[in-house]
Amino acid sequence: MKFKKILIAVDESTHAARAMEVGIELAGLLHAEIAFVHVFDERSIPGGVVAVDAGSDEVEFYRKEARKLLHAFAERAVATPTPLTFLESGKPGPRIVAVAKQWQADIIVMGTRGRSPIASALTGSDAQSVLHHAPCPVLAVKD
Repeated sequence: MKFKKILIAVDESTHAARAMEVGIELAGLLHAEIAFVHVFDERSIPGGVVAVDAGSDEVEFYRKEARKLLHAFAERAVATPTPLTFLESGKPGPRIVAVAKQWQADIIVMGTRGRSPIASALTGSDAQSVLHHAPCPVLAVKD
């Protein structure tokens, strides 16, 4: 299998920063394209979606911050062509899978907290969701 399109899932965690490093190194070795995806989960806004209107200033603030985050990751990746960025809204796992399908990614690289199976079962895991539903291999990178 040839990995020519590498999708790197990012957020503001150290796990994502490590995944970015691994994804960029892999892309360099394989001369692959890179794209970054960040999923803006409105449910994570203090007060939740019920309390915050989808078009509110607070939601726009978080979207703007998410765009800045994506831009910062793209700037740190010295790649040709310039990395694409995808800013999605919704549950992270399903949205990452949707972008991988849409962009026809050959591999997804994402960070994982490495939680225990019990903690993951109780709280869910975006990485597990992607692993189970991705249309391509997934490289889960522990910090």
